Amino acid sequence: LMAIAGTTAMIEASVQWAFYFKVHVVPSTLFLLVGIVVVIAVALTPVGTRRIKKMDLVEKVKEFAR
Repeated sequence: LMAIAGTTAMIEASVQWAFYFKVHVVPSTLFLLVGIVVVIAVALTPVGTRRIKKMDLVEKVKEFAR
């Protein structure tokens, strides 16, 4: 929804004949993009949790406090 609103706002702000441009949402493309984002997020979650497990969080907080 934010991408659609942002695209519409950019068209209206930069083009003086904006009423000629229409933003049409294609459901199949929308679901494809959302699906890709979800798959990437789910695939990278184990990598992030492994990195956090290997990290000594107390020492990291002490480093940032200095």
